[in-house]
Amino acid sequence: RFLTYKQAQAMGAQVRKGEKGWPVVFYSTVVKKGEEQKDSGEKEATARRFRFMRYYTVFNACQVDGLPALDESAPVATLTAPADIVQRMPRRPQIADGSRACYNVLADRVEMPPRTAHWNSAEEYHSTLFHELVHATGHESRLARDLTGQFYGKDGKYAREELVAEIGAQFLCQAAGINIPQVEENAVAYCQGWARALKGDPQAVFYAAAKGQAAHDYILGVAQKATGGVES
Repeated sequence: RFLTYKQAQAMGAQVRKGEKGWPVVFYSTVVKKGEEQKDSGEKEATARRFRFMRYYTVFNACQVDGLPALDESAPVATLTAPADIVQRMPRRPQIADGSRACYNVLADRVEMPPRTAHWNSAEEYHSTLFHELVHATGHESRLARDLTGQFYGKDGKYAREELVAEIGAQFLCQAAGINIPQVEENAVAYCQGWARALKGDPQAVFYAAAKGQAAHDYILGVAQKATGGVES
């Protein structure tokens, strides 16, 4: 349960002095409609798309005094089990046992160490499987992302794709109800590592967020059509 300083004030509550918040980012696209005059003198309707990003600082409810009690009777959204998400993925790649977790783009195959031999929890296993399945959405038969970085070493392309895979995996974890601290901490550390590798690329976060969302939608069957490039 998080809220901004202004939201707390609007509810008659107060963030305690000295408390530090967490940064969050809101990212979206807006369409501005207008008109352009053609050479013939006629006016033609136009629509331009703009992407934007806003930063906010939020505080947890435990840092705020005077908040009204949370309504425990409010309905909770039904969450989809991780195995069901994997099972329903359109044109799902082969999933096979392997010595390490990876996606083999040439064979279009995800390899995972057996659940009984390697993983601390089922949540950790599925979080990693989601990561590899997001990589698989980049195959030319699905969303056709540039996966050439997998062949030529850990360059900028490799880093961008890793960031896409982890962001997309965390979207899927939320859909599946996976929110244990260990999975979240691992994801944060992983994303921070690749974000540092892309420090010189100001579009990296936009790209990764957009492509990660597209992969999430594809795996859940929301979108099954390959998408083009990202507008800036």
